[in-house]
Amino acid sequence: MLRDVYRANRPLFELAETHPARQFLEAFMKCREQCVGRELPPPLGDGIDQHWWSHRDLRGWTFSGFAYTYISFTIELDGWLTDAPERTKSEQGTFARIKEMEQLLDECHAAATTSGNQAVLQMIEQVTEMLALWKQCIELRCPTA
Repeated sequence: MLRDVYRANRPLFELAETHPARQFLEAFMKCREQCVGRELPPPLGDGIDQHWWSHRDLRGWTFSGFAYTYISFTIELDGWLTDAPERTKSEQGTFARIKEMEQLLDECHAAATTSGNQAVLQMIEQVTEMLALWKQCIELRCPTA
């Protein structure tokens, strides 16, 4: 699956390692590789997960459910690939999705802190750093919405 991300964004992986699009894509791929599927029992996963009740959308969540919903897909940085003059629809929608993700991660963080779930706390930190790179990647490409 990670090959799909690479294939969809191949020209961006040829940019310098310090380029914001490449930094985000590499962080996204690493995050997906290290955070998705961890709830599975060994030998497929580590049996790591975190449950919480979301006050944001009034339903139960798990970290694994979050990861499958928000990280487990093939991303394509269409704005960078096409050099779009304005933010693309996907870029515009990304900011709303990131806000949702940050709110859910805050709730998960509170639950993981209460239960002492260090493994999930580390994954939350990794996802949070990836989200910051995602926002930066879009903002640097096209600063005005």
